[in-house]
Amino acid sequence: MKSFLDKYLFQILLGLIMFTAALLRLWDFASWSLTNDELSALNRLQFDNLSDVIRQGVMLSDFHPAGVQVFLYFWVKLVGPAAWLLRLPFVLCGIASVYVLFLIGRQWFGRNAALIAASIFSVLIYPVLMSQLARPYSPGLLFVLLSVYYWNRILFTENCKRFDYVLYALFLVLTAYMHNYSFLFVVILGFVGFFLVNKQNWKKYFASHVLASVLYLPHLNIFLYQFGIGGIGGEKGWLGAPDMYWLGDFLFYAFNNSGWFIALMLAVLLVILLGNQHGFRMQRAMWLSLVFFLVPYLIAHVYSLFRNPILQFSTLYFSFPFLLLLLVSFWKRESLIVTGFIVVIICIAGSISVLSGIQSYRDYQFADFKSVVHDMIKIETENPGTRTAWVLAANHPNYVRYYYDDANKISPEFPVYSLENGSEVKALVWMLDTTTAGMFGYARLKNALPGIPDIIEGTFPYLIFSEKYAGKSELYIFSKDSTLEKKPERKRISHFYTSFESEDDRFHVNRLMLDTNAFTGQYCYRIPAADEWGPGITIKTGELGLRFPSILRVTLNARSEAQLKDSPVVISITNSIGETYVWASSNLENFLKPGKWGRVVLTVQIPHPTSIDDVLKIFVWNKDHQEIFIDNMEITFYKDSESAL
Repeated sequence: MKSFLDKYLFQILLGLIMFTAALLRLWDFASWSLTNDELSALNRLQFDNLSDVIRQGVMLSDFHPAGVQVFLYFWVKLVGPAAWLLRLPFVLCGIASVYVLFLIGRQWFGRNAALIAASIFSVLIYPVLMSQLARPYSPGLLFVLLSVYYWNRILFTENCKRFDYVLYALFLVLTAYMHNYSFLFVVILGFVGFFLVNKQNWKKYFASHVLASVLYLPHLNIFLYQFGIGGIGGEKGWLGAPDMYWLGDFLFYAFNNSGWFIALMLAVLLVILLGNQHGFRMQRAMWLSLVFFLVPYLIAHVYSLFRNPILQFSTLYFSFPFLLLLLVSFWKRESLIVTGFIVVIICIAGSISVLSGIQSYRDYQFADFKSVVHDMIKIETENPGTRTAWVLAANHPNYVRYYYDDANKISPEFPVYSLENGSEVKALVWMLDTTTAGMFGYARLKNALPGIPDIIEGTFPYLIFSEKYAGKSELYIFSKDSTLEKKPERKRISHFYTSFESEDDRFHVNRLMLDTNAFTGQYCYRIPAADEWGPGITIKTGELGLRFPSILRVTLNARSEAQLKDSPVVISITNSIGETYVWASSNLENFLKPGKWGRVVLTVQIPHPTSIDDVLKIFVWNKDHQEIFIDNMEITFYKDSESAL
């Protein structure tokens, strides 16, 4: 037995690592929903030729290089758009990356340390999930690691061949074609190499970069155009600047967001440090590992603070493996049995952590297009005699149509599909006013105005289906048929209502403000053109009972003979030192046609108040200085965790 272990233990351990890496990346990889970015990539293939795909589908509508989009153009033509075929090449790249990481670790720190690094990388949810996405991350990392592998060969090995320089140049340019952050990494890699290259091969090293630059020239105009536009952060972007805790949050995320697994990793690190019999002197490869992880992070962090926010967890995906190499670099024990024990523990515990935790990573980050469409089809199938009108909160209707096509069903039309601003709310209101459908559905698959279900409820008052999919997507279906109602109860915290039939001190209403031009009853509230402020309430959060996050819903009927341009109903909450930490509005004009009554809705998510003395104000703001009539003003607060809408 001992001779068998001496002869085959290394191969067994490496085989175990690769088996674990393959199992975790192939497990369930195609059964969960394609993400917004993957569906976007498929949608941006809908052009007649490759030239249009590159120009329209990459340069003008994306912030990534063209490499993956070009690959998908030919791949989908060859095998079709099925999810498992779409993702399979990326999963295979993810598996191969584990092996190349081992090769680099063996070059730098020996096979024992390399085995531990590869085993850790194989069982982290972060790289497993990135490998399952048909996006630039998995191939980008593989080409980064291959670039480093051949970079190391041409700089530090004596048997380097001319073909190694060619392969190095090839992987450099492939990396640049994958992702801008992988491109940044190889720029850093090449720059560092010029300080390490010897006199005998610096010309070949320089020539390999010239070759890579020439091969990148066809993409240069795309890079310059995208770089000139900006990115995903800043005033018009969705990404905020990183705070002082960002790196710590990233490391917790990268190590499975699991306290027990992080404790295990710390125990492994402690064993590595205690097992170091050769001191803690930093060697060249250790410094390289530190530089290759830290420099890309610092560049992205500083750029995000002073220019434009770009730093996300995915930003560090291409440099993260080198942090693992740095951590294991202190493992100097020659005993393969001790190393094998550590590897086995990591593979077993890590597999449990991945299989039990990866779904929460998916739920947290991605909308579930597949489940939403499944339920949309199910509801329509169960009500064959009733037509359903649909609106979406999605970047494009084709993202939903993909799963209708996958189910061999005809997709409905989606006249309104974004629902992020006032013009789209106006289109929704018009659609509600004119539709002859018996049911009305709303699927939210991205961030949207929170009051959309409340707006629909004004015309289709009975909720017959509602489902939340891990917080990233929702589905609501309403009807005018009361017998179908399945509306869940919502825990109401506070409620205020006035029909303006008499004076009401709470809403600042006196008899002189009342008018007979009412929507219901005898009187309504009249805002003269000269007045800027309409009815509303001012109250402390403690009086409302707001001691936890909540949902506010304001509804009212309004009418104006003139076309309004900017007259909203507004909510604000101000703390004890006069800082306003909640401000939201809903413009009356999005719900009104001149000379007709309309139902106005404002729905707002309210955070935990800073104190019971915070001042909350809700009022109608007549910024247009037009005559406006208000009736039936209702203000309701619901507990957020239990609200259904």
